[in-house]
Amino acid sequence: MLLILIKMMPLVLMTVVGYLLNRLKIISIDFNRQLSLTLINVFYPCMIINLMVSNFTPRTLLECWSMPAGLIFILCTGWTAGLLTRGLLRKQREETRRCYH
Repeated sequence: MLLILIKMMPLVLMTVVGYLLNRLKIISIDFNRQLSLTLINVFYPCMIINLMVSNFTPRTLLECWSMPAGLIFILCTGWTAGLLTRGLLRKQREETRRCYH
């Protein structure tokens, strides 16, 4: 349990710092929006992939090729589903659309 807490600490710290910067009005809404998009589209998938493959050597990664292939498939499926359903948000109010950027 402690190991999980230690591994999640950077994510928790980033969230707390972002919350405080936003609360103190140090960062603008546009910066916050762009940062959120970058986190969701770039850094979170990289963190997931890094976590999945960090316990593997190149040899074991080739032997267990289905695991990273499945991970990439799931990430691509989620990304595609998001692209296909983003048109549904155009009918929502501006506040709702901003929740999903």
